[in-house]
Amino acid sequence: MTGWKEQLQREFALLEKEEALRGYKKKKVIPGGLLALTAGDAAYFVPGKVKTAGYGQRVKVVQTAKADALNPTARVEFPDGTQRRVPLRQLRHALPNAEPAYLLDARSRPAWKRLVQVLLTPTDDHHAEALSDWRRGGQVGPAPCPVLITTDDATHRARQLAGMVAPAGAAKADKSEMARTILAAAGVEAVRKVAELPGRGGKGQPVREKLPEPTRTLSPRALEQERRALINNVAKCIHRRYFLSDKELAELTEQERERQGIHRVLRQIIGLGEKQVGSGGPVGGDHRKGSALHGEVESNLTAAYQKGLEVARLLAGGKADLALALADEVQAHRAAAMAAEALLEKARRKHHTGRFFHGDILSVRELPGDGTMIQHYTRLTIVYAADGHTVTVANAAELESLTGLKVGASGWAALCRWIEDQSERMDGRKQGRRQDDDEHPIYRNDRGTLCLRAGLGDGLVLALECVAQSLVRSDVLPEEIGGHPAAGVHGGR
Repeated sequence: MTGWKEQLQREFALLEKEEALRGYKKKKVIPGGLLALTAGDAAYFVPGKVKTAGYGQRVKVVQTAKADALNPTARVEFPDGTQRRVPLRQLRHALPNAEPAYLLDARSRPAWKRLVQVLLTPTDDHHAEALSDWRRGGQVGPAPCPVLITTDDATHRARQLAGMVAPAGAAKADKSEMARTILAAAGVEAVRKVAELPGRGGKGQPVREKLPEPTRTLSPRALEQERRALINNVAKCIHRRYFLSDKELAELTEQERERQGIHRVLRQIIGLGEKQVGSGGPVGGDHRKGSALHGEVESNLTAAYQKGLEVARLLAGGKADLALALADEVQAHRAAAMAAEALLEKARRKHHTGRFFHGDILSVRELPGDGTMIQHYTRLTIVYAADGHTVTVANAAELESLTGLKVGASGWAALCRWIEDQSERMDGRKQGRRQDDDEHPIYRNDRGTLCLRAGLGDGLVLALECVAQSLVRSDVLPEEIGGHPAAGVHGGR
């Protein structure tokens, strides 16, 4: 056991160590080789701030620094003959950058980043096209960037930045030269940033091409009978969801195809069994409010819990017959609670994202009646909107540009409302019956003449006509079709 004297000595030693640490100043790092400078050697004066007088000038060492000093300093002589004692850490054997001091100062200012951003985002179509061509070319080295993408806004910003970093009393010609230098350096940095963009083959990110504006207009009332029949065909294909799936069954192996068939049969058997035994699934035609359903769930679960405790008490008392009879009531309460919860889940609005259909390549087939079949494909991307409930056409602008037909936002919105309405009625989520004639969803057959159905506007017809016209101008590639029939005429002699 140590004595009190040894313990007291250790405590005094700890106190002395703490006092020494409090008064200790961290020694600043001196670049290697500067302590070896002798009188007459040349160095460069590079302080922390660019605006410091004499920044970047070549100086001559007059008096060397002490090696044991905490922060060594040296006396140096500037080109104008003045001598000054400066910290040794502000001297360098060579300049870190050959750029002038005002350019280094400009790079450190927030206005420099804004200037580079202006050069990267040209405002007029000519410069945007030139920048797009440069990016697609995959060039990495310096390009004639100021000539290529310089705008009036960039030139004005470069002049403002030159006025910020120019020394006091600088001549106008010197400021103009500074502005040109700053603009050229910003252009080189813009080129470097473009070359560093991620992308395939080192060509940077794909540039969004500017789509040509649609110029043609069309009166739906003037459509001929053949066009009306084609619009009916396109609407039928959309309603019946004739889209090429991204997960084709033909691409599966034999074992995977057999497993999918077994699961499909099992789901059908389970569904039929639930209908026969009366499971807790949603019951059609129930229009109770949510508050009533929530109350029913709570009351049934409470009754089931209380009666479950009574069943346990009866079993503990040896009354098995009464316990079994009461257990049936507990099961009935649980089934009623599950049925009410299923109705609540069915009525709850859900937030969806992604595509509305299982693919975005629409398949349309025409049967002229002469034994041939004409296969068409087009790209129609229907996705959920930001609210998670309604849908929107994601490639509406591409379809209008492809066909040149101006539909407008109201026309595409009408098509989306029609898709939602028909899908909800078909899936049983909305009151009403399905279309009485799926072969004529838009134009009904009135004694051999196709007439527009009541309640459908011109906007829906224009949107479907735009999709119909895109069938012959589609950009769908053959490898995207897979094992489906190729586009064109099939059959016949």
